[in-house]
Amino acid sequence: ENWISTFKRINDPPPAAGLVGAGGGRQVLRGVDLADHGEGRTHTGQVYDDKDNRKVRFVGRQKEVNENFTIHLIAEQPVSQVSSRVISCEGAGGPLPTPKCI
Repeated sequence: ENWISTFKRINDPPPAAGLVGAGGGRQVLRGVDLADHGEGRTHTGQVYDDKDNRKVRFVGRQKEVNENFTIHLIAEQPVSQVSSRVISCEGAGGPLPTPKCI
């Protein structure tokens, strides 16, 4: 497999929903794209070939991929309708307050 086919495979649009059956392409499970050999693919499309030397860091352990991609979390947040030009958040307060956001 050359780099062009790898790039196309990584950048294919995800299937509509759920898992795709055998021979039907990529699998998506809870927002995490699974590579052909079951390895989690990150939001940047990072996945290593079985012969890739960079895979040594996962010997004896499972590769963990954060399922909460930022773009999906932003899409879940409802839009706030306001009449003013500026909307801000004063932060959370408490021992570790979040900064004011505008």
